Amino acid sequence: MPQTTELKQEVRLEGWERRQLCTEIGHLALMLALSLRDPEDQVMTASLSEQTEPSSPLKRLTLLETLWPNLESTLRVLCAAPDRRLTSDIFQVPLTRSHGSPTTLQSIAHRPTDQRTWLTLHSPEAADAAATVWESRPASTTDTAANRLVAAFLNDFTQETCALSRLAQFWEETDAANRADDLTRKANHWRAKEPFVSCSLSAASTRQISERAKLLRCSPPYRKLSSLLQSYESGLRLDWTHSDLLRLPLVEEWYLYEIWCFLRVGRALCTCGWRPVQSDIFTLAGDKLRLGLVHGRQSRLRFHRTSVAEQRESEETLELFYQPLFPSANRRTDGTLAGIRSRSHSMQPDIALHRNGRLWLLDPKFRAYALPGEEQDDINKMHTYRDAIITLDADGQPIQPVCAAWCLFPGTAEEAHPAAFPVRAYPTATAESPLGTAGVGAVRLRPGGEDTELRRLLTAWLQVAP
Repeated sequence: MPQTTELKQEVRLEGWERRQLCTEIGHLALMLALSLRDPEDQVMTASLSEQTEPSSPLKRLTLLETLWPNLESTLRVLCAAPDRRLTSDIFQVPLTRSHGSPTTLQSIAHRPTDQRTWLTLHSPEAADAAATVWESRPASTTDTAANRLVAAFLNDFTQETCALSRLAQFWEETDAANRADDLTRKANHWRAKEPFVSCSLSAASTRQISERAKLLRCSPPYRKLSSLLQSYESGLRLDWTHSDLLRLPLVEEWYLYEIWCFLRVGRALCTCGWRPVQSDIFTLAGDKLRLGLVHGRQSRLRFHRTSVAEQRESEETLELFYQPLFPSANRRTDGTLAGIRSRSHSMQPDIALHRNGRLWLLDPKFRAYALPGEEQDDINKMHTYRDAIITLDADGQPIQPVCAAWCLFPGTAEEAHPAAFPVRAYPTATAESPLGTAGVGAVRLRPGGEDTELRRLLTAWLQVAP
């Protein structure tokens, strides 16, 4: 039916909205990760300004462009006078100039050609023959730890600029993509020069901040490069280069919107007084933060909040799950939360809040809901979550732990659209019940927009007495 096709039609984000989406993913991830890393400064972290973009890829691109002239001049000097070390290699030398080392004797013993050379040298009729043997001799090489570190840095640099170019193309920022591609070409030019092209790097070669000490033991140009690397690696930043999540434009917009909604809910909880204390979605690798949210695999953020009840302070706990699994009641294995199951088949909503045995579910839907009633199919799914997920009480009787299940949707770009209601509550919202009373509904949440309605929804949910 035409109506069904319209119901399932996904929205199209503008270029600046896609940029805002990815930028906010980095910003929110950094905010939550910094809270986890520095628990003593929760207020500062939770109140990070919306205008600050510590993870903005465009700001990162500007930084790389600023650093590049000094990097390039330093690389030019390094290529002219590279770091060297003494090593040994096997050379073919005249037997008359042989050092007679054990290596030479082994060569004569094991190589038939060297044996004939030795015998020929001792026959009078072949005294003028050009007799040679293979022998180990000292040699100079540029395959040093310092040059390998520079080569690995150039690899990292080109990988990052390629990732920035893909992001810029995804945002339809042609100028930024061209700037990133230009840096990639320049870095590849120097990576293909001696001594860096001859450096032996394993496939898993990575640079650690501590390795910069190797550069400090070399000539002044290497020491200058060490200070430039410090600027390059300064500050905790989102690793846009290697993250499986953000290898754009391979990742669909609906998937990014799903991840963004999860992080936006985490930020909204921080503004409501909750502080993150434990997580399995972030990995710190040196100065880089890697976001480990993967579609189809559950992840968790745990929050604490100090509350005062009956003149006593207590620590409340709230868990925020990404794609929690609630297995079928017919299966014996436990899912996300022991004892909570589905009456029928396994269910996996996108976002769940768990507190004191109660659940509140949020499901991002990449839909416009431009016309009244377009959300009905998705609202029916929210009813299914609320009614099908159960647990058992002390008497073995099923009870429903899901207090509410709502959709999150980006809506249309025009907030003044006559059907762009930010809240779709059931029954219809009133002044007395702005969120309805059915426990199902939908809230508009779009990149670059406000999250006022989301915070109002979360506040209403979490004010429920434990």
